[in-house]
Amino acid sequence: MRPLPSIISSVVLCGLLTAGVARAEKPRMHFPLDHRAPIGQVAHWHVLANPCTHAYPQPVKISVPGSAKVTFFDGSDTGATVDAPGQAKLPVGYAYRVRISDLSDFPGVELFPTVEVLDRLHPPANLVDEYPIPIELTADEIEAVLADRMVTKVVYLERQDLPRPPHRRAAVEISEVSPRTNLLESATQMGRPVAILRVGGRTMTAADRDELMAPPVPVEVTQATRQTP
Repeated sequence: MRPLPSIISSVVLCGLLTAGVARAEKPRMHFPLDHRAPIGQVAHWHVLANPCTHAYPQPVKISVPGSAKVTFFDGSDTGATVDAPGQAKLPVGYAYRVRISDLSDFPGVELFPTVEVLDRLHPPANLVDEYPIPIELTADEIEAVLADRMVTKVVYLERQDLPRPPHRRAAVEISEVSPRTNLLESATQMGRPVAILRVGGRTMTAADRDELMAPPVPVEVTQATRQTP
């Protein structure tokens, strides 16, 4: 069976890019970070390099096709459940388990993605909740998970000095790359990585949640349509 290509999701929050200047090809150098590292390790290294981002409550929005419920596990067994798209402030430097359930387009299916928050965005202070990191699962990706494949996305803020095709209008662009590619290295060449999404077919257990390092501040659900578990 052909492996599902890894996916890089490009987040364009700062307007259109200006034309860049062609530069000479540089020799390939060792890149220390890899999306295949143990969950939480990349986020930990990111905050070691940039301590001022540690535990910053970064809004993250999770979207899926159709309607669904999104549960953010905040240290309790039940978590906090909202209607999709679900949004919460997740402290930078940690990985979080999320449950996606009641999918209208995939009856009976539950998904348990992991969201690793690497860095923060810098919108105006009064608009923080208006500019979450967007994490989207498409129908094709859900189908791939149901076929026992692993889907990984690196979400990055696109560099403004790189050329951008004039026909490109989407706020979020998705690029597929070879499964052998280091997604973090590719994303860093194109911008600033801010999050990693990993989702497979395995169901989350209590032991899985216990393995994730707890953040020093609680997860804050910011969506108004919070549901009772």
